Amino acid sequence: MTDENNVKIPLLPPSLPRWWRVLPSLLLLITITNIDNLILNDFVEDRYTKYYELNSSSTQNDHELCLNASRTSHNSTPSFLTTTTSKYPISTTKSINEQIQASTARLNVFLSLAATLPAILASIFLGANCDRIGRKPLIALPYIGKVIRYAILTAVAYYNLSDIWIIISTMFDGLSGTAALNILSSFAYV
Repeated sequence: MTDENNVKIPLLPPSLPRWWRVLPSLLLLITITNIDNLILNDFVEDRYTKYYELNSSSTQNDHELCLNASRTSHNSTPSFLTTTTSKYPISTTKSINEQIQASTARLNVFLSLAATLPAILASIFLGANCDRIGRKPLIALPYIGKVIRYAILTAVAYYNLSDIWIIISTMFDGLSGTAALNILSSFAYV
């Protein structure tokens, strides 16, 4: 017999390259991370809108009219009979929209610090030890951090917890390495 007849034909087709194994994980986490910032900003802004009670009226003018009506004295002359304005201005310093924007921006600064610093440290320490730990657990670790983060954020939304819990959830996400650790371990896996 010839050697040509003894050549084994593989039962399975050739496997895909190694980078195809980590590509879905990498794309999914980067997509989640990019969308997450937008959703979290809207969530924080909505919380402050409810905190400052801005969403009680449909438009800003209706809300200002309600504020003026509630601030006038009940013993005073009705406003349509006088030519003067209300003795209580709507706001002496900032409008409610500016207060909401300032509070949201201040919390976003804290969230950026809580996300960035732990993520840098986790990527450095875990990335340097990826040969000991293994690359597959490091690819899965950011997803565990995201699950913990979203569980805490769900509790914050449901029970109306304080803003520190939003910062803690972001720190859990950062300690798990987020997208930086996933990129590092995906490239090391390939």
